[in-house]
Amino acid sequence: LPAFAEQFELFYLIALPLIWIALDSGISGVSIGNVVVNFGATYTLLRLGTDPVRLGEFQLFLLVISITSLLIGVVRSERTQAIQALAENEKRFRALIENSADAITLVDANGVTVYDSPAAPGLLGYAPGELIGLSAFEFVHPDDRPQTIELFQKVVKTPGAHINTLLRFRRKDNSWCWLEGVAVNLLNDPSVQAIVLNYRDVTERINAEENLKNSEARFRTLVEQLPTVVYINPANDPAHTLYVSPYIKILLGYTAEEWTEDPNLLSKSLHPEDRERVLAEAEQLKQSGKTHNS
Repeated sequence: LPAFAEQFELFYLIALPLIWIALDSGISGVSIGNVVVNFGATYTLLRLGTDPVRLGEFQLFLLVISITSLLIGVVRSERTQAIQALAENEKRFRALIENSADAITLVDANGVTVYDSPAAPGLLGYAPGELIGLSAFEFVHPDDRPQTIELFQKVVKTPGAHINTLLRFRRKDNSWCWLEGVAVNLLNDPSVQAIVLNYRDVTERINAEENLKNSEARFRTLVEQLPTVVYINPANDPAHTLYVSPYIKILLGYTAEEWTEDPNLLSKSLHPEDRERVLAEAEQLKQSGKTHNS
């Protein structure tokens, strides 16, 4: 081999461009490169009248280099595809976050904010990046803070755990808003390494529910003070009582609970001479849905 090495030493350098092509262009580039280099080198040596034995040795060398470069090209192509796929996934994920009406915040195991989606600061009135590096618990209402910290610690202890929560959070103007969301533990996920908080402002809904409760309470208080019986029956089932005021006890001797639990109590309480007429009127009311005086 020393004579072979001496005669073809410069040709060994063809391994360098093949490896470079494999690293730069992957499997497609190195495949074309192998064809061109092998054909060109073999043709040149034949034109130079190279000894067939030495030519065979050189072709064996080319075969080894070709296989090596192809393997490098395959690895390079797979790595490139993986990087491209990761970039596409990241692009879709970022587009999803940036255009989501819900806010997304990432916090570390201590509750310190490390990332806010574009919707998060605006939802609460803060400037972009203003909450980064601050503990989220500092902004939770004092009455909600102990329970929030307790739930957060449970999530931190269990990888993959998630929990729903409803709490009050301080806005930039120091007013309080209700936030409803879910916390997911992705601390062990290499691509996230954080607790993911996905939440929305439900202040209007909570206020509406509270107003409805207050309205119902006022209605109930008013009805229960009236010196008459007020009852609520479904339109499609007049015999079934949903609610009856406490005055039923004074008027007929039955408690409100007894009246609502026994759907036949109304029929039993009617005078035999009135029963058929009243039940017929109830059926007519059911069919027409109109107001009826009896």
